[in-house]
Amino acid sequence: MNYAMRFALALTFLFSSGHFAPKQAANGGSEPQIVIDNRYVRVSRADFNPGEQSNYTVPDKVSAVVIRLRIPKTGDKDSALQLDRVQFMDDGMMATHSDPSGSFREVRIELKSDPPATPFEKDAVKLDPGHNILLDENDHFRVVQVHFGPGEQGPIVDKRPRVIIVLVDSKAQVVKPGGSPEERDATAGQIQWSLGGRQSTINGRQGRLENTVVEIKAH
Repeated sequence: MNYAMRFALALTFLFSSGHFAPKQAANGGSEPQIVIDNRYVRVSRADFNPGEQSNYTVPDKVSAVVIRLRIPKTGDKDSALQLDRVQFMDDGMMATHSDPSGSFREVRIELKSDPPATPFEKDAVKLDPGHNILLDENDHFRVVQVHFGPGEQGPIVDKRPRVIIVLVDSKAQVVKPGGSPEERDATAGQIQWSLGGRQSTINGRQGRLENTVVEIKAH
């Protein structure tokens, strides 16, 4: 088997984020795949084809938020995932969802324990609303849409512990007070965890930087 054939075969098993393709669930869609599991959150994702139905039940004594994303159709020039819906849920609640018009992804974030409190005087939503848009929040989570155009830079702000859902391929830099720029390249579909801190963000790419960020509130 030559290199081209091996590469084509590999593509059928891999997502752009680097994970193996999940198995098919009995009720349609893919089996939920755990992508982050630490002392604070358990994050899983599942993909659904048009018309397939998601049935997600929150575990007992757990608070959760479900982020639904529209998956671009094959051949679309814009390969970006698109935020479709945010749903907060509590223990025992069940959510069903289907979309006959297109494929979608669910990112399910379950809260295991509150993270440590961090300084939050420089709130990005308040100090830099052009790049950080508040979508929704409750007692446990805050969901923010982060958008930077080509070459744009934000001020130094405080970041909570958070789950970052990358919507487009991006090439960014993070600058912490007194530090040197740190490269933060990401691929559309990646899901990342950060404990937060004080930083500035620079979009070093000719295209846009677009993330959906789920912040975890400390109590």
